[in-house]
Amino acid sequence: MNGMDKIKLSERPAPRTLENTRHWIENYVVPSLKMVREADLRLVLADPIDLMIKEARLQDKHEKILKDYVNGVEQIRSMEVDRKKELVDLFELKSSGFSEMFLEKDNPFMNA
Repeated sequence: MNGMDKIKLSERPAPRTLENTRHWIENYVVPSLKMVREADLRLVLADPIDLMIKEARLQDKHEKILKDYVNGVEQIRSMEVDRKKELVDLFELKSSGFSEMFLEKDNPFMNA
């Protein structure tokens, strides 16, 4: 159009995460898997879906999502462990009669 700028009407998709994938599987894949499994168990007395999962190969994109997820969870767990150790140390200091002056939030050594 004359004198008018074009506007972009689309967005880039959000990066895939394990949570997004899990949500999609729970809402869209699992009902179909259950139906196929039920039919196979009733008619064939076997569970080919379990075999399919065991035989499946993860693509690079799947490995990356898995790695990112595991690393994120491990990082959070590590931070929680560090924080628990700090709290235990603080409790032990207070229990041993260490001066409250050194434990106050205004103390620059406690805010590092």
